[in-house]
Amino acid sequence: MPNALVKISELPIAQTLTGGELIPILQEGNTCKAPINTLKGEPGPQGQTGLQGAQGIPGPAGTAGTATYSLAQIRFIGVNKT
Repeated sequence: MPNALVKISELPIAQTLTGGELIPILQEGNTCKAPINTLKGEPGPQGQTGLQGAQGIPGPAGTAGTATYSLAQIRFIGVNKT
């Protein structure tokens, strides 16, 4: 038993919880202890999708490709068809 009563607000902050820590509960008028992992409920519904973030910075420039022309295209380059 503790030597003095301490307010909950004066207790130290807990570190990472594992789920096996015991806490006092009231069950059918009796004070009992239970591990905290037995107190969790069912997951709630999924929330709405958040806003889309800003566009990122452009990536690096790619390498220049080579142009390929067919013989039919080469014959008509620079030819005035009028």
